[in-house]
Amino acid sequence: MGHPGHSSFAQVIGGKVLDTTALYGVVRGNTYMAAVGSWAVEMPITLLIPATAWARALLDSDAAGRRRLARFGTLEAVVFAEFTVEDIPGIVENTRGHGVPLDAVQAVHLGVQRGWDVITSRPDELLVINSAVHTETIG
Repeated sequence: MGHPGHSSFAQVIGGKVLDTTALYGVVRGNTYMAAVGSWAVEMPITLLIPATAWARALLDSDAAGRRRLARFGTLEAVVFAEFTVEDIPGIVENTRGHGVPLDAVQAVHLGVQRGWDVITSRPDELLVINSAVHTETIG
């Protein structure tokens, strides 16, 4: 599924970070998220999916939703961002708020770090985590 890590080619062409709410859109068959997937492949740009968001979306989905996620995860544009112990200091340093979900924190961190928009249905929550994040709101 997708491509692990983050290639230098992907950094050159740019991309978007998908938070858990964007992945819930994939699970529900949201036409906007289907269009994002098609557009990313055609452009091409990278769709970066944080490991924590991927795990949360899978855990919250039924079998049909997991199949939709699995298909989306095979798109050429999709790259998965791992979450390791080494990531924690940078994330903690750039995060405000107590009790903020880790999947949201990782998405914000990746977006700010790369200067990429985070596709989300909860932009206000992400801005509380770090006001430097740029968001693209889905309905």
